[in-house]
Amino acid sequence: MTTVAENQSETWLCLGLAFVGGYADAASYILAGTFTGHITGNSVLAAVSIANGDWLLTISRFLAIGAFLLGTLLSSGVDGLVKRKLSKSELTVALFLEAILIFIAASFGIDFHQALRRELFIIFMSLALGLQNGALSKANGISVHTTYVTGMVTTLLEHEFDLIKSNREHRRRVLPQTLPTDFTFRLLSTMWLAFFLGAGAGGAMGFYFISFTIWGVGFLVLLLALFKLRVSQRVSHNRQRQL
Repeated sequence: MTTVAENQSETWLCLGLAFVGGYADAASYILAGTFTGHITGNSVLAAVSIANGDWLLTISRFLAIGAFLLGTLLSSGVDGLVKRKLSKSELTVALFLEAILIFIAASFGIDFHQALRRELFIIFMSLALGLQNGALSKANGISVHTTYVTGMVTTLLEHEFDLIKSNREHRRRVLPQTLPTDFTFRLLSTMWLAFFLGAGAGGAMGFYFISFTIWGVGFLVLLLALFKLRVSQRVSHNRQRQL
């Protein structure tokens, strides 16, 4: 059974990762002309670049899509490895791995005169965000997405519809099995805001502090990984004391 402190920690982690998702996506687009945190935008951009006859940019955008999907699949492999071999939280391991991938992407620098450097940057950033997308899909029993907003908006609309429906049933004195709560709305709406603020920060860093843009988000993910590790250790210690 989760405690209030665990739920609060999970909420802060969701907000931090939503900020990372927005930051990394905006910064990657400014630096390399390609989104690295979702598929929909790159599918549209790839179609546009095909229409313009820009085949190099088309390849970059398809590489981003493939790497993002591969990163999402990689999260399942991390989950299986942790359950078999390690005594850590799978999300903790995934976040440390994500930070490593982002630092590798940052090592290719911001000078993309060499096409290969830009492609490698896109691949490693997309792998990192795909890993993040697959590693955290639920928080406090709520379906969440931290690398793109479409899923969050969809879940918000579904939540509001369920809430209206439940209130009508309640007025008819038919008690539903599970009543939606305002917590879902608060969590998803604040994650949406965190994503927006992250995109603004990533955009500003990409324009004005180019050299530190990707290194900054790498260190932020590393801090979130350490935060998750600390929380997991504290929870494990408390549970052992209760036994």
